[in-house]
Amino acid sequence: MRFSQYQEEEIGISLTPLIDVVFLLLIFFMVSTTFSKESQLNLRLPTSDLPLETTLEEQVIVISISEQGQYVLKRGSDSSTKKFNGSDAAELSEQLLALASGWEDPVVIIRADRMASHQSVMTALDAAQRVGLLKLTFSMQKQH
Repeated sequence: MRFSQYQEEEIGISLTPLIDVVFLLLIFFMVSTTFSKESQLNLRLPTSDLPLETTLEEQVIVISISEQGQYVLKRGSDSSTKKFNGSDAAELSEQLLALASGWEDPVVIIRADRMASHQSVMTALDAAQRVGLLKLTFSMQKQH
């Protein structure tokens, strides 16, 4: 009777998948890394020649931001407005919550003066996010 000899198979680790994973991680970190040289950038803000889009939705909240950082809040097609002179996102979010009451998911349009500070716009974005208003858009002026 012949007994077959048990042949041990060579156990080896294939390095090809490991190398692939390492290269993918390397590419991910290279792409996601940001380099701060903001002080050396010369920025020209974009303008648009595209036709202005008008929103047909009735559930719209418009946040207008003046050059001095004053906020004017308007709900839909109502002619009444609310003024807000502070810079606290928590207070502004309370105002937005009051305006959004009764609506399911309104669109927030931010109309900021081109000389308004970046902080004023970020405060408006922060206030909208605190309330859960995630449909945000920015108003623009058509280039003449």
